[in-house]
Amino acid sequence: MNFKLFYQNGSNQIDMLRTKTTKDFMSWDDKTYFSKIKRMPIKYLTESHGDFFSYKDEVFYISNDLEQYMNNTTFIKHIEDAINMRVKQYYRNRKLTLKGDKI
Repeated sequence: MNFKLFYQNGSNQIDMLRTKTTKDFMSWDDKTYFSKIKRMPIKYLTESHGDFFSYKDEVFYISNDLEQYMNNTTFIKHIEDAINMRVKQYYRNRKLTLKGDKI
């Protein structure tokens, strides 16, 4: 589960540790992580980018319009770059240092 792995990385924990409802995240089971994922990234991705993402019946979907690009290496590289850019923004906004270039 990438969400879980992301927050197990030392400096990625800062937001989780400072919030009363998430400070014990290291002891969460997968069900608890999944519940948090539905309330955070999935909720916000579907609300802010509903033209690309949807969530229905416990399944997170990428838009059918993007399906034709799912095996396109250029598209995949672009998505990876976008995710890595957001991680760097996360660190920059918190004045932290990112070790390495990727998650």
